[in-house]
Amino acid sequence: MEQIKKSGAKTIITGCAGCYTTLKKDYPDEFEVLHLSEFLEQKLDELDIHKLDISVSYHDPCHIGRAHGIYEAPRNVIRRICNLEEMDTHHENARCCGGGGGVRRSFSDLSRSLASKRLDEIPEKAELLVTSCPLCRSNLEMAAEDRELIDLIELLEKAIC
Repeated sequence: MEQIKKSGAKTIITGCAGCYTTLKKDYPDEFEVLHLSEFLEQKLDELDIHKLDISVSYHDPCHIGRAHGIYEAPRNVIRRICNLEEMDTHHENARCCGGGGGVRRSFSDLSRSLASKRLDEIPEKAELLVTSCPLCRSNLEMAAEDRELIDLIELLEKAIC
């Protein structure tokens, strides 16, 4: 934190849902903390985005969804880029991927089972599964056999390039 303070930064932007939670809870008066999806949503009109002719589904990470209520920012970014097909459970009712809270490390079979159940909820029309948490992505990829998973920023990259 000392280095961040020395830099003079007033805002921290993080693509990691767990880091977002830590920074937001532990340093609430020190910095403005934005999840990458919030930052991207604010900058959408400034970006040269080409609409992609694909459908994706979005996995709500627990740490930014239920913990902080960030549901619409990533969806607004996705909708600007392509078609969004919601999973069976989403927003505050979304299933956990099983990757956080030490579950993956302590109970790997349970973690894989939770990830598989989550992947079963992807609509048939969705060509990709998008998330905005590296831990969720990693855990879901562990259980995914024929599904492509990408981070929100990678989806944006596809629409800009």
